[in-house]
Amino acid sequence: MAGTNMTDAVEGLKRVISVANWAFGSEELARQFLDLPNPELGGRVPRVIAATDAGAREVEAVLNRFAFGDYS
Repeated sequence: MAGTNMTDAVEGLKRVISVANWAFGSEELARQFLDLPNPELGGRVPRVIAATDAGAREVEAVLNRFAFGDYS
């Protein structure tokens, strides 16, 4: 079971990195976003949050709001 959790975490992080690269159009900007506390995530660091599937989905939602300008 622990292997599955680790695999899920790795897959979630890979997904988030891909979405961040797409949203920012730059690996450097994506890396900065992923490594810095983010107010949209309550000051938490996206890369840390993305270690769980639920966290990865939360980070992806922030990235999608950024990319599509949807802050309603």
